[in-house]
Amino acid sequence: MPPSTRRLETNPLQGFYVGPPDRIALCAYTDLQPTFIKYPGYAIDGFNMKSSEDCMDQCIANPRCRSMEHVTTSKGACRLQPVTKLGAADSVWRAYSDWNYYQRTCL
Repeated sequence: MPPSTRRLETNPLQGFYVGPPDRIALCAYTDLQPTFIKYPGYAIDGFNMKSSEDCMDQCIANPRCRSMEHVTTSKGACRLQPVTKLGAADSVWRAYSDWNYYQRTCL
């Protein structure tokens, strides 16, 4: 089960990090790391990438990217998101069996 889906209002230039045990911290883009938390079977409602690693590279290279989703089927689709699940409306957080959601981590 993914970490808590509690939401916080945020500036679009800031991101969130959720870590065990459900600690929530606000961080600036400059504090985001080239690491991710994977949420299997989830996506926020892009780009076409063959691997999740290619998708991560695109997200890291994009200053607005806070999270990404990668499809596990042969489509190899990748969606870069300017928000995390905590900054998005509850109505767009969906479970999809063939997608994985990755949220960037921060310091």
